[in-house]
Amino acid sequence: MINDDSHQKEPNCDSEPPESEIHKTDESNTKPNKQKEDTDQPTWRGWHRKPEQFFAGCIAAFTLILTASAIYQACVMQRQLETMERTLTMEERAWVTIRQPMLQSPLTVGEIPGIYLRVQNSGRSPALKLRIRHTFGILNKLPDGPMPEEPIMGEESLSVIAPGEYMRSVGPLGSPLTEVDLARLKRAELSIFTYGTVTYFDIFDTKHRTTFCLILRDITKTDLSPCGKWNEAD
Repeated sequence: MINDDSHQKEPNCDSEPPESEIHKTDESNTKPNKQKEDTDQPTWRGWHRKPEQFFAGCIAAFTLILTASAIYQACVMQRQLETMERTLTMEERAWVTIRQPMLQSPLTVGEIPGIYLRVQNSGRSPALKLRIRHTFGILNKLPDGPMPEEPIMGEESLSVIAPGEYMRSVGPLGSPLTEVDLARLKRAELSIFTYGTVTYFDIFDTKHRTTFCLILRDITKTDLSPCGKWNEAD
């Protein structure tokens, strides 16, 4: 006779595991995650573990800051030197202008009018290799556009003007004044002009150019005044 108690008892799949096993499983699952979270923490927190890398990074950052500061200071000093050089050049260079333009004498029929110019150096150093090129004439109007360079009739010379000094330039109008010319001058149909250029070098070997244009507006006087154009200086 077979005893029913000899049969093995089948496990119950619907039964819940013991509470101790649940806690054990949870703890085993959380340990790797905690280790992973620890590895994800910023490395700088562990600088004391590798101090040589930390201090090397600090030294590199400090060196970069010093280099940037040195470059900035060099640029500032360069700009200051350029400003000082420009200021020195402007203060010490030669400045040439035209002063006291006038007729040598009142207009008289049968005589050749002449114009006197005073080329003045008002700078603090000599005007070197100075060249004057100008022309005189009785014209109904000035040419349009820029001042004509050629042909230039009149005086052309090379000179040196010391600081504070000047040189005279006198040029004739070309032919004796006629009664017709004088009558047309009185009616403002003609005008007496002189225009030209002065070029020179300063002590810094920089070339400069002064242009001038002068007109006799009142034939009863001898003073000339600037035209409406061509009066520039650099």
